[in-house]
Amino acid sequence: MEDFLSEINVSLKEFREEMTGGWMFGYIRALKMCGIDSTLICVSAQVHRIETWTHLPTGARICVLPASRLYRWLAGHGISSAVWKNDSVPQRSFFVRTGVRFLQDLLPYLATPVTQLRRELKTRKIDAILCQEYEHARFDLSMVAGVLSKVPVYATFQGGNTQFSRLERLFRPMSIHKSAGLIIGSSRESDRVRKGYGLSERRIARIFNPLDLSMWYPEERRPARLKLQLPEEAFLVIWHGRVDLWRKGLDTLIEGWRRFMTGPTHRDAYLVLVGDGSDSERLREVIGQNDVPHIIWRREYVLDRAVMRQYLSAGDVYAFTSRHEGFPVAPLEAMACGLPVVATDCVGVRDILDGESYGGFIVPVDDVARLAEKLAALFDDQVLRQTMSRHAREHVMKSFSLSTVGNQLRDFFSVQNAL
Repeated sequence: MEDFLSEINVSLKEFREEMTGGWMFGYIRALKMCGIDSTLICVSAQVHRIETWTHLPTGARICVLPASRLYRWLAGHGISSAVWKNDSVPQRSFFVRTGVRFLQDLLPYLATPVTQLRRELKTRKIDAILCQEYEHARFDLSMVAGVLSKVPVYATFQGGNTQFSRLERLFRPMSIHKSAGLIIGSSRESDRVRKGYGLSERRIARIFNPLDLSMWYPEERRPARLKLQLPEEAFLVIWHGRVDLWRKGLDTLIEGWRRFMTGPTHRDAYLVLVGDGSDSERLREVIGQNDVPHIIWRREYVLDRAVMRQYLSAGDVYAFTSRHEGFPVAPLEAMACGLPVVATDCVGVRDILDGESYGGFIVPVDDVARLAEKLAALFDDQVLRQTMSRHAREHVMKSFSLSTVGNQLRDFFSVQNAL
């Protein structure tokens, strides 16, 4: 878990006691509404025995498995997927490079303790496994545990379609075809899997990520701005999430904002960034080097969804400029809070925003001119903003609610188990 949490400066304790939102807890809540009980099973190098936690915001059970000693030892000695970013490593001897490459390939397969996972499946009387990301070593190992325990294994797509280990090329096709089914919201990714793995359409469920609409809804704009100490009368464009400069396209966002602000009528406007991550210092440099005006950056990964809801409710427009996503949740949260969205055409976006009637504009990835143009169009037309705001909220309520997604998941499990 810390591989992910450390990037957003969140501890395991904060994850357990404060973190809400996101697709994991959305799935748990959606399934619970349909009578399906869930346990979130994680692996951590910070625990040394199996621990059971309660996720305080939702009451969900979390089972934490300890990573193997070998995994912790290798990770502690610098063997990771990022090791080849160190320029000194390729200059070492052939045998050292070969050995390190082998350990890199092996490391992801040491992270998930199959024996302990099997034991928990039996102890907790688990009926099925739903694995995060099929393009990951944890999926191959979940398949091993599932086959040995006679438990069906499903998997979701959350943006991971890169193989980090050469061993995956050997095991992944077998795991895909052994699985009970895959849950993929993105039409592009669904096509890739069908063609790349020769998987039949009936094994793939086109189900969107769920959104808890009791948590995401519009609040009064002016009180939200006053509470957050944001400009009361200005035009506010919001972005929130993990600060990953390239993946999230934050360089595109900053340059698009700079161009937008060159317009003569675009003075009373602010770009509000809410987030933190591994590229925060690089983002600060990009903003400073280009001398981009009117940017308010709250540098923290907001765990309290009520606070994040206030930020979204305070805005006029939401900007989403990612280059790579699976099925993005951030624009859905914004739409649920009544914000029209300007989004880049990365994977999953067209499944969310299929035209203005769904509450947003789609612009090509990296196209800063079109981004600035669409922001200007929404700045200039309050009626358009209000219309798209209403459409955005209606679309999310219809297609992404917990009950809608929960029923779809339950039906898919039932059908696949009957085959």
